[in-house]
Amino acid sequence: MEYEIVKLGKLVFHGFVRKYSLADKGYLVTIPGFWDEVMDDGKFAFLLKHMDDMGPVGICYGYQGMDNTFKYMIGVRNQTESLPGCEKAVFPDGTFALFKAVGKLPETLQKTIRKAHEEGVLGAEYEHAEGPEIEIYPEGDSCREDYVSLYAIPIRKKA
Repeated sequence: MEYEIVKLGKLVFHGFVRKYSLADKGYLVTIPGFWDEVMDDGKFAFLLKHMDDMGPVGICYGYQGMDNTFKYMIGVRNQTESLPGCEKAVFPDGTFALFKAVGKLPETLQKTIRKAHEEGVLGAEYEHAEGPEIEIYPEGDSCREDYVSLYAIPIRKKA
């Protein structure tokens, strides 16, 4: 599976957040439902008015090993101090493996995410690092077979 290595400076996102459990794979259904909810109630339209050129994102972060949970944000990159009704998440500079997913959402991106986490995908030189995992949704029709979304995972050189 091919990927591009990118360095990203400090990242500031604002959005709507829910907490999910890794105990089962239920989040594969409930996260798309969260997207539907945010789109249907006008929150997504609000976010689009405040995004930069990255476009809307979904971010997994804040993994808690004790209860096996993580936070998921539907948001936008935005450098302002705050957006009304939104949570803010700030991440330091980092290096990411950027994977391209071509096809309809959410199936194609979920398949890409699973493959990106497989043993050996990052090769002998890199390994997964702590930090946010970022789904990037460029403009386009996400129901089309040729839609391109992106998935970034934090990486570091192996010791």
